Amino acid sequence: MLNDAQAAACFEFKSHANLVKNMAYVTVSTGVGGGIIIDGKLHKGSNWLAGHIGHTVIDINGPDCGCGQNGCVEAIASGTAINKVAQATINPTISNIELFELARNDASAMAIIKRSAQAIAVLCTNLKATYDLDLVVLGGGVGLASHYMELVDEYIQQKPAAFRVPITKASGDYDACLLGAAEQFSLSLDTSNTQH
Repeated sequence: MLNDAQAAACFEFKSHANLVKNMAYVTVSTGVGGGIIIDGKLHKGSNWLAGHIGHTVIDINGPDCGCGQNGCVEAIASGTAINKVAQATINPTISNIELFELARNDASAMAIIKRSAQAIAVLCTNLKATYDLDLVVLGGGVGLASHYMELVDEYIQQKPAAFRVPITKASGDYDACLLGAAEQFSLSLDTSNTQH
């Protein structure tokens, strides 16, 4: 079964299909997830696990993750992880919207956001090394937040040239997963109608 990030990957790929063959959609929201397009097709894996990129470990001594591992990208970079650190270090009632506003003039708030952006940059460069991606499309509430993608890209540009990957914001904005799911459903109806 198609998940939201895989659906978004399918939708976003349509916008870039004439330019790229290998692409990842990375959502940074409550969690971190994604969808991988290889040779123009959604890579699902035998058990549909492909794209659960938030559970790739980038810090073996990092914080506990809900999946049972330590140091997953999700445990460091997700909106939930950002908020947990912000509430522990800045204000116990701060929201992520308030954190991003505060980060304009507050170094400690910006440090929390930068840590998230750096983790996503590491994820993107790891995906480039694994799949030789042409592009990463960034979405989700945190991923689409003002200046977040630019921070991610700054960290990507610090990596060796072979691992740098172009990054862009999701064209479907917050609706990419819904648009992708609707499109995939429509395709499945077309396929089932032609089989009768």
